[in-house]
Amino acid sequence: GTYGATAIVLNKDEIFLPSEFKAVKEPSGITIVHHSIALPAQIYNIKKKKFIALNTYMHYSRNMYLAIKLDDNRILIFGGEGRKTLDFKPQEHIKLKSAEIYDINTNTFKQIDDTNYIHNRVNSNCLKLNDGRIFISSGDKIEIFDPNTEKFYLAGEEKQYKQRSILDPNEEKIRKRTTINIYNHRTALALLKDGRVLIVGANYNGEPGNAEIYDPNTNKYTLVGEQVFPSFYRDATTLNDGRVLITGSTRSYYGYSFNKKNRKNYHYISNAE
Repeated sequence: GTYGATAIVLNKDEIFLPSEFKAVKEPSGITIVHHSIALPAQIYNIKKKKFIALNTYMHYSRNMYLAIKLDDNRILIFGGEGRKTLDFKPQEHIKLKSAEIYDINTNTFKQIDDTNYIHNRVNSNCLKLNDGRIFISSGDKIEIFDPNTEKFYLAGEEKQYKQRSILDPNEEKIRKRTTINIYNHRTALALLKDGRVLIVGANYNGEPGNAEIYDPNTNKYTLVGEQVFPSFYRDATTLNDGRVLITGSTRSYYGYSFNKKNRKNYHYISNAE
């Protein structure tokens, strides 16, 4: 078995699975994840119902990472947690800023410059903008990947601010953030029809966050209203009429209307599908 794997649809017949850790079920019934054993990348053929090993490995064995297909069909892979592939020396299992690109034509992984922030599949999300760049959000740490330069850039200016410790109110830490207006935890993203990005989520207390819109043309964020429900473990889908359906919250479901005359028109939706 595998642990923390990600799958990318290449075409109607094939699904790409980058390398991940090997998970083995012991005789006792307990599944053990072997962080020192990396599996090669694979392609699953839907028609043949068969996995094909590609005999190539990511530079880092990682789990809970993010991956997305670029316009030229290469695969961008970044973040997560792991260690260097095929390095069997004692090594800490760390959060990764490393990134790489898989090229299906050459069957190779190319290591590229690191991300600016740490991202993982639990707290982060990404989508492809209309110009082919990749928008990546982890709360208030947001950046953009440019396939032409193969580099990551901040989506907005970076600022420092003080954050009080939850355990000790007298303790303050200096954190960095991009110039988003409100911190949203475990954000959901949707690409609007005009090319802007809707960002929704919840704050650290589990309360509804304030939805924002990022404009790639101006590199700025605009508040559009408070959500009705928090959206932990969520998904956002742009409908044909331009509205966005947001589902998957641990507490409820809701939708948001982007009618210019009513920008704060939230609708409660039961049993959303």
